[in-house]
Amino acid sequence: MGIDWRFLVEKYVMNRHRHPEWRIIKRMQKIHGDLFVDVGSNQKVYANALRDNFKRIITIDPNPVWNADMKLALSKTAGEQAFYIGNNISADSLIHNPHILGREWENGSQTMTVQTVTFDDLQLNADLVKIDVEGAELDVIAGMNKFLPKRVLIELHDERREDELRLKMWWKSYKPEKLDSYHWLFTFHRMSEDPMQYWRDQDPLIAAVMVLANAILKILNRLPQTLRRRIEP
Repeated sequence: MGIDWRFLVEKYVMNRHRHPEWRIIKRMQKIHGDLFVDVGSNQKVYANALRDNFKRIITIDPNPVWNADMKLALSKTAGEQAFYIGNNISADSLIHNPHILGREWENGSQTMTVQTVTFDDLQLNADLVKIDVEGAELDVIAGMNKFLPKRVLIELHDERREDELRLKMWWKSYKPEKLDSYHWLFTFHRMSEDPMQYWRDQDPLIAAVMVLANAILKILNRLPQTLRRRIEP
């Protein structure tokens, strides 16, 4: 077989045939550290691209086709859950027929039962975590409370939940940066030992909202359980 000179010229001279996320990958290559965790590693595109940037890389994907370091799924709780296989390229998800980039993707033709754990269960101090889990992104960050990575790259597939994602990451003390229409980079912004004092200094309005929210939570916790069930959504 001869050399495909046309392909080589298009790829290396004309910058064609690039991975569709090459701009995001290039941005991530500016980040260095000890540990990168690739959640939803699939074909290990990010893991391979960042192999020289981190001393250790852990890939996580429950689909055995991709032979990840950890063959499990991250979610908001630990246990077992149905995992829906897409076309072995995209739409593998804990979500059945997830909403991805403006439309519903069918992925119910094949399912398997997988182990789920929370990010906190892994007890990892990561410099960068990439989350690409085809619609289950918010379930992953729901289990990320004690072990907070320095940076989190999230591919948000359901554009309708953008405000929800920003709010939940803000509550965990992350600053958002929108990289493109569906990629977000969140950077942890360490607070002082007194979070309320931090927000009083930064934004008194946010501090007031937090005080009000905490007061409501305390009232709800004091209510009888039967009454609480009627009030809570």
